[in-house]
Amino acid sequence: MRKGLVTLIIIAVAVFFGENAFSQVDFKVKNESGYELYGLMISQDGGNDWTNDLLTDSEFPNGTQTVITIPEGYTCEIYIKVTYKVDGELYEELLARANVCGNNKGIRIKANPNGSSGHWMTTQYLSN
Repeated sequence: MRKGLVTLIIIAVAVFFGENAFSQVDFKVKNESGYELYGLMISQDGGNDWTNDLLTDSEFPNGTQTVITIPEGYTCEIYIKVTYKVDGELYEELLARANVCGNNKGIRIKANPNGSSGHWMTTQYLSN
């Protein structure tokens, strides 16, 4: 009986992580924020546990695009945080949660015209 329960738990965990976690995934990001970005980090829950900078270059100029690699073990839903400079001062901004699986072609980071609550950037999914 105990052996059957352990087997059932292993199968349930495998099914859960098989559908929700993945090995490394490449994801296109376009910078249309109006700012030069200096860092892009991701988190599973938007808390304090962030990856190191995932940008392939130290600078990500406005009007350019790059491909980031989402590390192994993350699920489809991630939070994105970027760093950027304004008048020589470095700022961080937590962006909306993004889904990096499915039919999404990537995301664009755009200026937030409302700029409410200190959020000067937002994200949109790429359609092509």
